[in-house]
Amino acid sequence: MAVHTLSDGVTSVQLPSTLYWEDEFSWSPIVQALEYSFTGALIVQEGARLAGRPITLSSDPNRAWVQYALIAQIYTLASALDKQMTLTLADSRVFDVMFRHAEGALSHNQVMPGEDYYYLTIRLMQV
Repeated sequence: MAVHTLSDGVTSVQLPSTLYWEDEFSWSPIVQALEYSFTGALIVQEGARLAGRPITLSSDPNRAWVQYALIAQIYTLASALDKQMTLTLADSRVFDVMFRHAEGALSHNQVMPGEDYYYLTIRLMQV
């Protein structure tokens, strides 16, 4: 079974391939600024974004439940300052990433009280 892998070169954490990239197409590689001149003409400035693409891997009620031990492993990675890692998706795409601490790098909710299964969201960004 194919898996996603998050690695810092020393530690590798295998993530279920059923975690889906929820914001894959919501980020634009182009940044654009619009402003009007004194004459009323529209001035458009565009540039390429070089980094910062969000990669949010999520589970939902029907798939990708994870156990507490996996959440603890990811939390350990997320607890290091300036941690750059490699994310390899199950389809072999590879990204250099960091956790998005400003938004909460990691969140989880228990599927059912007393059970060791959780919904998981991992917030990364491409660097």
